[in-house]
Amino acid sequence: MPNFAFRFLAKRVPESERNRFSLSSLRLVTNCAEPIDAESIDAFQRAFAEAGLKPGVVSSSYAMAENVFAVTQTRVDCGTGPRRVWVDGEALRLHHSVRPVESSERSARCLVSSGQCLSNNAVKIVDASVHALPDGEVGEIAIASDSLFSSYLHQPELTQRARNGEWFLTGDLGFVYERELFVVGRKKDLIIIAGRNIYPHDVEDIVARHDAIHDGRCVAFGLFDTEQGTEALFAVAETEDDSYLPQAHHVSMEVSQWLHLELNTALKRLFLKPRGWLVKSTSGKPARTATRDKLLLEHPELAQSPVFRRGITS
Repeated sequence: MPNFAFRFLAKRVPESERNRFSLSSLRLVTNCAEPIDAESIDAFQRAFAEAGLKPGVVSSSYAMAENVFAVTQTRVDCGTGPRRVWVDGEALRLHHSVRPVESSERSARCLVSSGQCLSNNAVKIVDASVHALPDGEVGEIAIASDSLFSSYLHQPELTQRARNGEWFLTGDLGFVYERELFVVGRKKDLIIIAGRNIYPHDVEDIVARHDAIHDGRCVAFGLFDTEQGTEALFAVAETEDDSYLPQAHHVSMEVSQWLHLELNTALKRLFLKPRGWLVKSTSGKPARTATRDKLLLEHPELAQSPVFRRGITS
């Protein structure tokens, strides 16, 4: 399950209902499909501990259809769950590199591993020229294995872009640290504000903490601001119920403060929408590009603004 499913179960299953179940025989639950969020795992663990959920049962994995299926996985016998490291968030955003820090430091950001390579799978991190990067440097994740797909059906150009010899260029960004793979986002979704890399997943996680926002129903993206010479940060989210829709300004102000404190970045605008508004992928996750395009159609003042037009057409 992805992060939002763990949060959803932790929040929505009442305490009175949890004791009806025994999870003591459960051996493994895997968090995958996006960068792993520590709080989603912790919330699920806390919520179902009394139902017998053992520590370390929640694991993580990096998987995709093109590799049929998993590339990495938390060690099942470790008993502690996915490994966590605390890194300097500013170094990650500005220099795309990993600098481990103490969890108590103000700039500390917790990253959760997607595990180590399974047998007959290999991972390397590459730059824009497909040159291998050293451990601790953020780049595109490339994989090779004995179960890797050979081509996309009837799409030779897409196959050629994605394959580099034996390696498949996933389009995901991440790094390797002490043999563990850490995923930080999608290459095409990266938001660059004044030279700093902002990962949409980080923004969406902060926005989704607000009580007004429905679990896992938020999309963040950037539009190029020609006046500022850099991208501006926008977000659109579904509310828990329609009563929150008139409170968009208040919710946006609170979320903006959180983003400034945690990511040192400014939110241009938060759009609140009713339940069911966001465009979903086939797996049920919000589709960032399609949702952004829908928002621009619904808000022509953005699409027609000369300030943001360049970013929209690109």
